[in-house]
Amino acid sequence: MNYRGRRDIMERNITPLISVIVPIYNVEKYIHRCLDSILRQTYKNLEIILIDDGSTDQSANICEEYKKKDERIQCIHKINGGLSEARNVGMRHATGIYMTFIDGDDYIALDYVEYLFSLLSKYAADIAVCNYQKVLENQNIIDQEREKVIILLGDEGLENLLYQKYYTMSAWAKLYKREMINSIEFPVGKVHEDVGTVYQFLSNSKKTVFGSKKKYGYVQREKSIINSEFKLNKMDYIEFTKQILQFVESEKKTLYRAAVSRHFSACFQIIIQIPKDKKQFYKAYKELIQEVDRYKGVVIWDKKARMRNRFAASLAFISPDFAVSILKLVKR
Repeated sequence: MNYRGRRDIMERNITPLISVIVPIYNVEKYIHRCLDSILRQTYKNLEIILIDDGSTDQSANICEEYKKKDERIQCIHKINGGLSEARNVGMRHATGIYMTFIDGDDYIALDYVEYLFSLLSKYAADIAVCNYQKVLENQNIIDQEREKVIILLGDEGLENLLYQKYYTMSAWAKLYKREMINSIEFPVGKVHEDVGTVYQFLSNSKKTVFGSKKKYGYVQREKSIINSEFKLNKMDYIEFTKQILQFVESEKKTLYRAAVSRHFSACFQIIIQIPKDKKQFYKAYKELIQEVDRYKGVVIWDKKARMRNRFAASLAFISPDFAVSILKLVKR
């Protein structure tokens, strides 16, 4: 065994185990870069759980090839059940003190885990969050900005999530203490599943730390869920933001405006995707217009809300339909 091998074993013995959960479905084009970036992490004590969600391409075989290369890899093969189910299976198999999620078509900087763990350890936090960069398939992460670290106590972590300030509702680009997740699972059979889950993780956190360094590469694929054409299942997003509103009204009343702001933003995110010929989606369009009309007054007077949300609310006072038309033009 060479020096590097002995050093890696020593590091694993003195550092806590971190579970890296990677759901995989038909990503043969991207999986090599994803897995290579995980195996090369500067933080070595990893439990790498690959969940093949019934892939019909070569993804499953590639997973098995990587398993032979590194003893830290576990491969789980299952019938296709969607991203949520795959992540849930991974969480049930995870034994690490901490967990992080990486999508099989994305990739991470070589010190992604080390950076998040150092933030979490240094500030005695429950959840650590890093920045991310949207990248095309052949692009690399470029991070030359000066680092900024934000400490958020108690409900401040959830408040910042809802106000969309420092981080998004994506499950990835975060390191969680295991107890933040507990028995919470991702909703099976839904899209935008992170929106229905991550707020629950943050609501359990007594201290959240955000580091502005970009350590996660969010690969932009033409056929991804986010970039696909409008379908009615995208209304799952609105279902989840309504759930957040209900949760806040019941458990975190001081965050009501923050939850309204997030719901209001979601309504516009979805409504501007509905095509001009909206007869097929009239019921969904009508529901979204009603939600915008209902909450515009809360958002426009909320000084903590994002400027774009308050701008949309001001347009909605003229007419919700007018607001949609203007925002569609702005999006172009």
